[in-house]
Amino acid sequence: MAVKEAEVQEREFAWGMAKAKVAHEEGEAYTLEEEIDLLGSLASKLKGHLSSRLTQSLPADLTKELDSTQVALLKDLAAVE
Repeated sequence: MAVKEAEVQEREFAWGMAKAKVAHEEGEAYTLEEEIDLLGSLASKLKGHLSSRLTQSLPADLTKELDSTQVALLKDLAAVE
Protein backbone atom coordinates (compact mmCIF):
# COMPACT_ATOMS: atom_id res chain seq x y z
CA MET A 1 0.00 0.00 0.00
CA ALA A 2 2.82 2.41 0.84
CA VAL A 3 4.39 1.77 -2.54
CA LYS A 4 1.15 2.68 -4.33
CA GLU A 5 0.83 5.82 -2.23
CA ALA A 6 4.40 6.84 -3.02
CA GLU A 7 3.75 6.23 -6.73
CA VAL A 8 0.61 8.37 -6.63
CA GLN A 9 2.49 11.16 -4.86
CA GLU A 10 5.30 10.94 -7.40
CA ARG A 11 2.86 11.18 -10.30
CA GLU A 12 1.00 14.07 -8.65
CA PHE A 13 4.30 15.86 -8.19
CA ALA A 14 5.24 15.25 -11.84
CA TRP A 15 1.78 16.50 -12.90
CA GLY A 16 2.24 19.65 -10.79
CA MET A 17 5.67 20.26 -12.29
CA ALA A 18 4.27 19.82 -15.81
CA LYS A 19 1.46 22.27 -15.07
CA ALA A 20 3.95 24.80 -13.70
CA LYS A 21 6.10 24.42 -16.82
CA VAL A 22 3.08 24.97 -19.08
CA ALA A 23 2.10 28.08 -17.11
CA HIS A 24 5.65 29.40 -17.39
CA GLU A 25 5.76 28.74 -21.14
CA GLU A 26 2.38 30.44 -21.61
CA GLY A 27 3.74 33.48 -19.76
CA GLU A 28 6.81 33.50 -21.97
CA ALA A 29 4.64 33.23 -25.09
CA TYR A 30 2.49 36.16 -23.92
CA THR A 31 5.60 38.26 -23.31
CA LEU A 32 6.95 37.41 -26.76
CA GLU A 33 3.61 38.30 -28.36
CA GLU A 34 3.73 41.70 -26.65
CA GLU A 35 7.28 42.25 -27.87
CA ILE A 36 6.33 41.21 -31.42
CA ASP A 37 3.43 43.68 -31.39
CA LEU A 38 5.73 46.44 -30.15
CA LEU A 39 8.41 45.67 -32.72
CA GLY A 40 5.78 45.54 -35.48
CA SER A 41 4.56 48.96 -34.45
CA LEU A 42 8.11 50.32 -34.39
CA ALA A 43 8.85 48.79 -37.80
CA SER A 44 5.73 50.40 -39.22
CA LYS A 45 6.73 53.79 -37.83
CA LEU A 46 10.28 53.35 -39.15
CA LYS A 47 8.91 52.49 -42.57
CA GLY A 48 6.79 55.65 -42.55
CA HIS A 49 9.78 57.69 -41.43
CA LEU A 50 11.99 56.21 -44.14
CA SER A 51 9.36 56.68 -46.82
CA SER A 52 9.04 60.35 -45.99
CA ARG A 53 12.76 61.04 -45.60
CA LEU A 54 14.66 58.89 -48.09
CA THR A 55 15.24 59.82 -51.67
CA GLN A 56 17.79 57.87 -53.71
CA SER A 57 20.37 57.19 -51.02
CA LEU A 58 20.62 56.43 -47.34
CA PRO A 59 22.59 58.71 -45.01
CA ALA A 60 26.27 57.70 -44.87
CA ASP A 61 26.32 57.44 -41.08
CA LEU A 62 23.48 54.92 -41.24
CA THR A 63 24.96 52.79 -44.02
CA LYS A 64 28.24 52.42 -42.12
CA GLU A 65 26.37 50.51 -39.42
CA LEU A 66 24.40 48.23 -41.77
CA ASP A 67 25.35 45.31 -43.98
CA SER A 68 24.35 45.25 -47.66
CA THR A 69 21.26 43.11 -47.00
CA GLN A 70 19.97 45.57 -44.41
CA VAL A 71 20.62 48.54 -46.71
CA ALA A 72 18.75 46.82 -49.55
CA LEU A 73 15.83 46.06 -47.24
CA LEU A 74 15.63 49.68 -46.10
CA LYS A 75 15.66 50.90 -49.69
CA ASP A 76 12.88 48.43 -50.55
CA LEU A 77 10.82 49.57 -47.57
CA ALA A 78 11.25 53.20 -48.53
CA ALA A 79 10.15 52.47 -52.09
CA VAL A 80 6.91 50.71 -51.05
CA GLU A 81 3.97 52.92 -50.19
